Amino acid sequence: MGDHNCDEEDKPEPEPTPSDKCMIDEDDNTFGPGMCFDDAQCKGDRMCSEFYYCVGYSNCEDDKEEECEDKCAIDETLFPEGAHRCTYDMHCKGARTCGPDFMCIGNSGCKDDEMTPAQKCAIDEF
Repeated sequence: MGDHNCDEEDKPEPEPTPSDKCMIDEDDNTFGPGMCFDDAQCKGDRMCSEFYYCVGYSNCEDDKEEECEDKCAIDETLFPEGAHRCTYDMHCKGARTCGPDFMCIGNSGCKDDEMTPAQKCAIDEF
């Protein structure tokens, strides 16, 4: 009487919890690779856009190196609203964030933004 004989295949898969969102493989999404109908189909911190595609950076451990390279390749001067303007953090270079005034703020942490000691000494402050 205690046997329910439920088939495991008939049980719907639960939505991922925030702790396992990094395990999502967007290539296996129902509507197609990278497509979504809400954020639950997107890996890590990525969001479902108004066009039903996962966008942004996952910030998951297995993507950090590649995402860091991608983030450091962002040219903030090309943003359509103006140089260094933003709507989301993903519009800003490296570790910079989008401030309350919709301007990218902070240090990018990107190697190409670091000045060598010789470059620092060459600055004429007067």
